Amino acid sequence: MTDESRGARRKAWAAGLGIVLLAAGCQPVGNSAQIADTPRATAATQSVDVEAPDVFRAEAQGLWDGRPSLGGTWVAYPGVATPERVVIRNTETGKSVNGALFRRERENPGPPFQVSSDAADALGMLAGAPAPLIVTALRREAPDPAEVSTDTVTTETLADDEG
Repeated sequence: MTDESRGARRKAWAAGLGIVLLAAGCQPVGNSAQIADTPRATAATQSVDVEAPDVFRAEAQGLWDGRPSLGGTWVAYPGVATPERVVIRNTETGKSVNGALFRRERENPGPPFQVSSDAADALGMLAGAPAPLIVTALRREAPDPAEVSTDTVTTETLADDEG
């Protein structure tokens, strides 16, 4: 068998598989209506973030140097012992975002908070322009079980009309 015929067979096989998968995706899921009553927890059962200023809170100037940064939404501050989840507020713009707090690797001149490009974007900060920030640690808090309620949600799958 030559390399050309092997290649042609592979292409034909791949095309056939693609057609089968495409046709399978067009088939209706069910022929009759199916109703399921499912208990659903309300938003009250979800744990919520609460501010924990006793863990970490600082109010200082922050700076984004204008360069793209890796790792998402974060700020770095000198002397932080362990990474924390935080809410970062720009008191100048009134915008806030949840992110991470890391230890600043070295003392650099300038404002205490080093800000990631994603955080700067969310906070409305301009490159090279310091902004007043308040950074507060967050903790997850489970709701009081007495306040948790469940609702019943009815879902229905309808038969697909022919056509």
